[in-house]
Amino acid sequence: MIMNINKNKLDSDNQDIEIVNLKLKEDHIQQLLHQKGFYKAYHMNKQKWISIILDDTLSDYEIIQHIDESYQLTQSIHEWIILVNPQNDDIFHCFNHTDTILWQQFPHIRKDDWVYVYVNKPYNYLLYQCQVIETDISDNHHNCLMKIKHTHTYTPEEYPFHQLKDYGIKTIRNVRKITSRLHQRLHQ
Repeated sequence: MIMNINKNKLDSDNQDIEIVNLKLKEDHIQQLLHQKGFYKAYHMNKQKWISIILDDTLSDYEIIQHIDESYQLTQSIHEWIILVNPQNDDIFHCFNHTDTILWQQFPHIRKDDWVYVYVNKPYNYLLYQCQVIETDISDNHHNCLMKIKHTHTYTPEEYPFHQLKDYGIKTIRNVRKITSRLHQRLHQ
């Protein structure tokens, strides 16, 4: 958030200034508060946010680095169900020799998101839990791939489709976000 405020909101100076509020790690904020150009956040949680004065005290490069860090912290991690057709993909053996594989990347899936692999007919159940560790990988055919790391294998009895319906999953087509009820169940 960029805004104009009177500097007396941050210290005793009485002039109009431009600031940007950024979310940063708490220990990083404590370090920065001892440097020129950084102040406790104006109108935000002072443990998680910081105000930076935009008056050339800091270089554009330094400010952009802090913006990048803030962006990463404010991006929420999402959880997705991806549909796999066992007739087209040898899903049951893909993690036999490694815990990390390349897979088709779907729109909106980002690094650090969680992916739950759902095996389509005739099986109809969640098979794997994986974390996305890299995105936007191109192959020789110009496909967009993601690298996923296997973290858990489910048994067919744990999450069959009829049970997923109880958690608000009515259909699964290609990719979908999980519901909050399923999230709670998966993280018990």
